[in-house]
Amino acid sequence: MTFLAVLAAIVLLAFFFPTSLFGPRLRLRCMCCGRTKDQVAAFISGPRVYICDQCVRDAAGAFITSGPPWALPCTATAGGAPATQRCSFCRKPAEDTLGLVLMAHGAICRACVELCLNILREDAQAAT
Repeated sequence: MTFLAVLAAIVLLAFFFPTSLFGPRLRLRCMCCGRTKDQVAAFISGPRVYICDQCVRDAAGAFITSGPPWALPCTATAGGAPATQRCSFCRKPAEDTLGLVLMAHGAICRACVELCLNILREDAQAAT
């Protein structure tokens, strides 16, 4: 077979059998609650990490209502705090931040929570 015929066969197989031949489609999940993008109002992406709008608001509330260490309830259901003590978004270690909120599968620093809140506000303003 020629190169073009092989390429056409691969494209057709990928189109008709995307999950059975090439693995399951990725389901992006919030690093705290585990909900998928289609289950939440807004989803914010970081470097290989994702957080939903409700968990951003919960993280912001944790900074206001409690003292260090900050953790959301999802941390307890996942078996405790994550192994690394660094922000999952900006990758800064805990000692270089103004605090981390620990989540089921990562952590987020105060600066990244503020950035996420700003993104949510801008999206809400753009929608009106």
